[in-house]
Amino acid sequence: MAVEQRAGFLMLRLTGTPYELGVQHGRALRDQIWSLWQACERLVLNTRGALLGWVLRQGLTGIARLMERYIPRELRDELRGVAEGSGLPYSRVLLLNCFDDLMNNLRFLDALAARLACSAFAAVGDRAADGVVVAGRNLDYYFRGEFLAAGYQPTVALQQHLVVLLYEPAQGYPFVSVTWPGIIGVATGQNALGLGVACLTSPAWSERLWGTPLPLLYREIVQYADSLAAAQARLAAARRTIGNNLLVVAGGERDARLFELTSRQLVARAPTNGVVAATNHFQAPALAQEQVGLVTDNSLRRLARLDELLAAGPIDRQRASAILTDERCLDDTACLWVRLLNLGTVYSTVFEPAQGRIWVRAYDRPDRPFEPVAVPRATRWTAAERGAGEPPSVLAAAR
Repeated sequence: MAVEQRAGFLMLRLTGTPYELGVQHGRALRDQIWSLWQACERLVLNTRGALLGWVLRQGLTGIARLMERYIPRELRDELRGVAEGSGLPYSRVLLLNCFDDLMNNLRFLDALAARLACSAFAAVGDRAADGVVVAGRNLDYYFRGEFLAAGYQPTVALQQHLVVLLYEPAQGYPFVSVTWPGIIGVATGQNALGLGVACLTSPAWSERLWGTPLPLLYREIVQYADSLAAAQARLAAARRTIGNNLLVVAGGERDARLFELTSRQLVARAPTNGVVAATNHFQAPALAQEQVGLVTDNSLRRLARLDELLAAGPIDRQRASAILTDERCLDDTACLWVRLLNLGTVYSTVFEPAQGRIWVRAYDRPDRPFEPVAVPRATRWTAAERGAGEPPSVLAAAR
């Protein structure tokens, strides 16, 4: 349970039953979990004063308890383990794990809304230099200044609390999650079969509070899904909450899908000419109707830049890294914000399922390198193994 210091993030290996995973997580990262909660209180909940912060916290906790009904039992057990191990009360651990869905549902309070600037892409088959899959994502988070006096501070807090968790659960596949202390949901992850996920907010007017927080739904996918079809089935069966673009890559299939989803609709987009890309809006016409008035010009410009950078030639790890760190100004009035690597970037990740690893670049400092992270017990894929099915060694691990 030793915590390893890497360039800009901490790394921790977790093994065992759901509750055991949580206790190990909570004990090892106790100080960081409390620090993240205190940053949440200071920079978000109490930004308008302690009294209003108390009222907001009580209201959000009550809603989180409603969402808890839709969280699988094993994940609730893990959350209790985190609370037990860290000493942070369970209600606060739950709130941290529901926070993104809650804040997106408060869109009617426009000042609470965060600016959106995530980007993701995948190259598959012949467009991937390794003949399998190479993908990348930037996770970006930045509150508008009218809600917080210093809108950049929450981004700094997320940058400074970055952790990578290496899971070897008693059930399901081993996987890696790029996350934060106390957070068991998955925004970016890859499992031992080479199935990886990356989620991007895509706001929709149909969002609701009564459902499974999406990072916890994606956690189920990365832990249990063995194919794109299995991932889609879990998405379709779930009671979803907010709008998202979810990039799912599958090394064993040499393929990827971009799932555009709301609480009511789900559309799967396959790669075109071997590539697929997304920012913070829907491209499927049916879903675009659910976000009229919510799409920013920034999202459109970043998607156009991705399409330009992905237009031709094979994509390898180095080229994927260069795309994620692209700083071309896409709007002269907001150069620090309207670009792929921008003011709100928390971290960048390159997926290499063929090699059983991901690369993580923390963005707390501009000189951070991409750090390789090996997925526990990962299968390595080659271009010739497309559709070959699950190797016996991995099947044995998925109890």
